[in-house]
Amino acid sequence: QGGCGIRYPAQPGQIPLLSAMNSEPLFDDGSVSRPRLQRSSSSISQLLAQRFGAFAVEGGLAPGTCVMLLRPWAGSNEVPPGVLGPQHGDLVECGHTLDEDDLKSFLSSYDTVLVPCTFEDELEVRSGMNIFQQVREASHRVILVAALVLPQDLEDLLGLSDDILRRHNILVSTRPSVTLLDPPWQHTELRRILSIECCALNPAVRYAEALEEHHVQAKALERSIASQESRLHDLLWVSGPQAVMRNFPELNRDILENESGVGSFVFVAKLHGSKNPILEAHRRDGQVVVVKKIRKAGLMDPLQVERIYREFIWLRYELRHPHIIKCVEAIHTRKSLYLVFEHMGRLTLAQFLDVEGPAGQFLADQEALRCFSQIAGALAYCHGKNVCHNAVSLDTVFVSSADLPGDARPRAPFGCGLGRPTPSHLLSQVPPSPLAESGQRYTLSGFDKALKATSNLKRSSEARGRELPFVAPEVGSDAKEFPATSAEAWSLGVLLLEASGGLGSVAHCVNGCLTWDQERVPHEIVKICRFFAAPGAHQRALRSRFGVESEAIVDILGRLMVVDSSRRAEVSDVVTELSMSSERSFRLEGGLPSRPITLPTSERWGETFLRGKRRPAADVAAPS
Repeated sequence: QGGCGIRYPAQPGQIPLLSAMNSEPLFDDGSVSRPRLQRSSSSISQLLAQRFGAFAVEGGLAPGTCVMLLRPWAGSNEVPPGVLGPQHGDLVECGHTLDEDDLKSFLSSYDTVLVPCTFEDELEVRSGMNIFQQVREASHRVILVAALVLPQDLEDLLGLSDDILRRHNILVSTRPSVTLLDPPWQHTELRRILSIECCALNPAVRYAEALEEHHVQAKALERSIASQESRLHDLLWVSGPQAVMRNFPELNRDILENESGVGSFVFVAKLHGSKNPILEAHRRDGQVVVVKKIRKAGLMDPLQVERIYREFIWLRYELRHPHIIKCVEAIHTRKSLYLVFEHMGRLTLAQFLDVEGPAGQFLADQEALRCFSQIAGALAYCHGKNVCHNAVSLDTVFVSSADLPGDARPRAPFGCGLGRPTPSHLLSQVPPSPLAESGQRYTLSGFDKALKATSNLKRSSEARGRELPFVAPEVGSDAKEFPATSAEAWSLGVLLLEASGGLGSVAHCVNGCLTWDQERVPHEIVKICRFFAAPGAHQRALRSRFGVESEAIVDILGRLMVVDSSRRAEVSDVVTELSMSSERSFRLEGGLPSRPITLPTSERWGETFLRGKRRPAADVAAPS
């Protein structure tokens, strides 16, 4: 699109260009009479701009100032030093341009550029747009002075004011640093005007230069950060897992994903969660599943990736229990990692108990024991596999109806197996809660914070992943280490108390309200320890909200919710005793019907753990 502008060095004895162009003679003050052109043409406009450029150079511009033309140099004489223009060649419709290498070399010696122009025709306008943009992109520190040269004295052009205004508007649209309308043809005056304009613009140019340098450094820093993030992303999600994480889902860059689905799965509802949402999805073959979407953006912590791996590998390959959620598939895309689970219900136990509004609900005694037996069996199985769930709560237990798999919404106002909250003055008139004939199925989920269970867990942010009131006293205290499985026994006891006594039972009996100050966990832990260290605390806690009475539940709470972890029962011991008790018929007190509790058989819980025998740790070791 243009050509190569040639810069010639100054030569001794060079013939003045003005006289070579048959111009009018110079006056004594160094000025020259303005040429009078009688017709408008491209060649005349080119000659006028070229003559002003030659006049400016011969008169001696200030150091650091040069002339740049918008058209190739016309005439047989050589281009004077300090002048740069396009190369001679075929005209192009989009205008002339300068050679990039010549432009950079030229600007390395000059910081002010004078551009004489007339904007008489469309070609010159397009050339001006191209060349001005080239200069700005080459250097932000250059002062670009555009001089609109007129062919006659201003008093002769009063009738051409509209045409002059049009040309000036075009000149301004090219965005030069300075615009000169009808520049003077006297060397002294021209140097004075350029000096004033440059002095006024120098601070702005220096600021632009500093801003450009900062912009370049910022861009370089952004590229460096992006490169480091790309390498870290590859290390965390591709090369690292391939090296040390067996069976980690491989990245598939061809899988399509959007907000409505991924691969062959279509999202139909959001169950809960915000950062890593839990979504209900339908496969194209009609299968209903639950999908956990883990966004990789911003996830740069290797510990978090390891948590995801542990959750996937344990639920996909290691843990096989009827009351532990099952991972059936994992999908690894460019932006996210999707864990696909069997559908175990739309509601968590917390949502299930709170489905009737802020008053809440509670499970009938025997239904609460069924829930407890299922979750306790799942935890005992995990402990036997050297896995500590580390986040047992009402939010990590899913509920589904036995007659309608995957649907956990109660069909009656208060649901099957649910007790109705009643004002305290009517508690004495509440009839016994009916036993749920169909019952519910309770499934343990939320293994993203699970840990390998050793003899003791070290105090860390990962080990202290629980919230009140499910956090054990030793976890929230200043203890540097605490028993792994006994801390989980406390959480299981709180789950039983909240399910059977009503939501907020622990907070109600300790604080007199239904909320906790999660910002002051140690202070709240002290109050919890003080309350449950007193005799009869478990019975008072169970009846604090709705007056629930059950010796069987109180007995279990008395074994699990013990402040001193060394005296607290293990989950596996409680499960074994319940299993042994299920072999004979017995009756629970507290208003329940006189019929035996039907507990899951030892086959459903795993014979190894219900018989009190554990396989060697080497045989059941979970991935670290």
